[in-house]
Amino acid sequence: MNNRQEAIQAAVDWWAKYVEGDRAPQRVGLEGDGGLMFIMNAAQSDRKSEEGSPEALKFRKVMTEYLDGELARIDKIFTDKPYHCTISTDYGPDHELANIMQESGVRCSFPGKTMMWIHTDDKVSVASGYQASSVQIYPRIDPETT
Repeated sequence: MNNRQEAIQAAVDWWAKYVEGDRAPQRVGLEGDGGLMFIMNAAQSDRKSEEGSPEALKFRKVMTEYLDGELARIDKIFTDKPYHCTISTDYGPDHELANIMQESGVRCSFPGKTMMWIHTDDKVSVASGYQASSVQIYPRIDPETT
């Protein structure tokens, strides 16, 4: 697997944990919006897909294909410098994520107010939750060495 494939895999794995039911705690915003966000996210979702279920596997496949194609498209446009594509949620999924969910038959909730950047130079970072700081998830940065 090359760095691009590993970066895409890291991005897909991050979103798939919500599809497969492994929900991380929602970050509560500065104004205490965690309760409201929980209710809104719960209202969007009436079931989770099991890890390895046809829906979860299809979600992984569709998102991988989307990111691979989108990064290849961006590479052709921005030939002189790295750039990125994004997947995000506000009170619901953005257009791209909604299409991926629809095509794969997945219904679940993702953390609100979340933005993920998938860079053409094979870095992935995510800010999960209201006013959250961005964290690089691929390649992982060891805080001990930085």
